Amino acid sequence: MKKLIIIGLCVIMIIGLFGVVTSSNSNEISVYLNGERLEFDVAPIIVDNRVMTPFRAIFEAFGFEVRWFERDQSITAGKDRISIQLWIDKAEMDVYILPAIEPEIPQPISPWRIPLAVPPMLVDGRTLVPIRAFIENLKILFDYLDIVVEGLDVDVDWDEENRAVIITNFSWEEIAPWNR
Repeated sequence: MKKLIIIGLCVIMIIGLFGVVTSSNSNEISVYLNGERLEFDVAPIIVDNRVMTPFRAIFEAFGFEVRWFERDQSITAGKDRISIQLWIDKAEMDVYILPAIEPEIPQPISPWRIPLAVPPMLVDGRTLVPIRAFIENLKILFDYLDIVVEGLDVDVDWDEENRAVIITNFSWEEIAPWNR
């Protein structure tokens, strides 16, 4: 009888141990870009009901070149004639769009300043940004300026049950000619 009780307690402890491991993994947030799961060295987190994801990993997956500037705690991402700049703990981003007048000679322009509900933050040496607001604000800006980014009909959704950010229809091929 003692053996059965000891075996039963061992089984319960093992099940409990695996239950703890499973529940800690269930809090993990996954991010999928066009069906492929993205891997991060710093896990996405939720802040003020917004999923914060590592900026560099997301935007390099989008094909942007990303640079960090320690001096002013800012990060930039650039592709084609678009440049995006953010600062740690500052709830806004600047978007620079160069007109295609003389492609060899960049034309200085003022940035479009876009507010963010949650400012970028540093976590374990990585800049985390609110990904949905970020992408949706870029879409609004491009629509407002009548800029056509070939293939940019991106959607960002949150799958609560699976704790996953789903980014679909993203393919940034090129920016159509635009002059202002």
